[in-house]
Amino acid sequence: MQKNDKAIIALLIVWAFLVNAALGVYYNIGYAITNFFIILIVFRYSKLLASALVIIYSVIACLLFPVVANFGKPNINMVSSLLYANNEEIFSTIKSLHLIWILIGIATLVLGLFLVKFRSRWPVIRHKTALLLLVITAAGILIPPYLEDNERGFADDVKYPPFIALKKTWDAFAAIDKTNKMIAQGEISKSDFSPRLINNPRYHTFIMVIDESVRRDYMQVYGAPVDDTPFLSRSAGTFFNNYVSAGFSTVPSLTHSLLRVGSGGLQYHNSVIRLAQAAGLETSWISNQGFYGYYDAPLAVIGKQADRAYFAKLGNAELKKYTPDSLLMPEIMKSLAAKKPKLVIIHLVGSHPDFCTRVNDRYDIKLKDIPHSCYVQSIRNTDRLLSDITAAASHAGDKWSMLYFGDHGLSHSPATGELLHRDGAKENYMPPFAVIDYDSREKKHIAALRSGFDFQRIFAQWIGVVEPLLNAGCDYFSEQACLNKARVLDGNMQLMDFSSLPSDPPRGW
Repeated sequence: MQKNDKAIIALLIVWAFLVNAALGVYYNIGYAITNFFIILIVFRYSKLLASALVIIYSVIACLLFPVVANFGKPNINMVSSLLYANNEEIFSTIKSLHLIWILIGIATLVLGLFLVKFRSRWPVIRHKTALLLLVITAAGILIPPYLEDNERGFADDVKYPPFIALKKTWDAFAAIDKTNKMIAQGEISKSDFSPRLINNPRYHTFIMVIDESVRRDYMQVYGAPVDDTPFLSRSAGTFFNNYVSAGFSTVPSLTHSLLRVGSGGLQYHNSVIRLAQAAGLETSWISNQGFYGYYDAPLAVIGKQADRAYFAKLGNAELKKYTPDSLLMPEIMKSLAAKKPKLVIIHLVGSHPDFCTRVNDRYDIKLKDIPHSCYVQSIRNTDRLLSDITAAASHAGDKWSMLYFGDHGLSHSPATGELLHRDGAKENYMPPFAVIDYDSREKKHIAALRSGFDFQRIFAQWIGVVEPLLNAGCDYFSEQACLNKARVLDGNMQLMDFSSLPSDPPRGW
């Protein structure tokens, strides 16, 4: 074997390792060797097919490497985010990718193209050697899942990285297709809700503000050593100290909170909007997030159920232009001006990464680094907006109640320290939750555990109705123990015990 041939073999193994790394498997040399063997086997019988495989793998690795390095292995949430994100969110995500990961992805592509160009120097193995390597490769991929002793299917236990990525992507599209069919059914199905009022409602206007990507331990009102919630900190009201979101990203978290979950899955026809309408409230949905026609995100479809729906972004926003949540105020004031009893739901972009884009690179609160400074500034901007909303409600002369909560939290990347959407820490599921009324006189903190899966029950109690289908049986605005433990959805939409997750303390002070 020539010296150059040995160098090519070494480069092929390095390339095989980088391909696996791009799929989230960084330290398993065995699967890198598996990739190498597969290329050798295919090359023995078809040089063209082997070259095509290297090019395809290299392109996929180039695209995935920076994404996986930032957000983890491919899963359902990654695919749904790609399908449902608007241009601005995609641009913000690209901006959050580290240059070093982008360069490694490009280097993987360049290395793959280089290897294809010099494929004449690749080793050509004998037929018997190819068969032996095929047996070894098949055994390495198929025997470990066969030995697994659990209730999952065989395919779920295969650990070969390209197979995992392909299966997760297939499962994601299948789940999304199922969801879209359920959405369509929800649009034409009549709600099953038939609530009754507990007594004469104390409030004429209910305002529900949904924040984005906020960790409550970064908020002064929850004890953070930073002045980012002056309005919430001075406001009387009820604050939940142990509210756990259903998921760590927007779509799974909010769909499992705003919709009833039955034996057949999510019931889009039984949303909080339909519940409010059945209770006699006029409903508005005002969103600073996207709306996409045929490919509506599930939350946009829920919003469309409202009597009045407004989406600030219809998919044609300029890539670099950020529309601050404060620009929703004219639409909010229109809804607040309605004379009928009403529910106004406001969906913010809030503190969604990239944080400095959220605040237009302007921040008054300076922490140890710029991203954390921008993050707490985004929280302060939302706090100011909450103050403006309640002032507008009071100006309209209404007896109002405002429920403010976050869809999910974030956690720090082990590699970079950035705050990201992940499912690996408690803080991914620890957003704020508070109710402030126009006539609140004292601040009350509830320490009892509350779950996003019980959101509809909390919502029903908030608007003052009893709904037989929700079967609450608990006073959520007290210290009554309504559940013993919280479960949350991981990145593959599987339930796991919240208490089993490690903690991720705040940083940047």
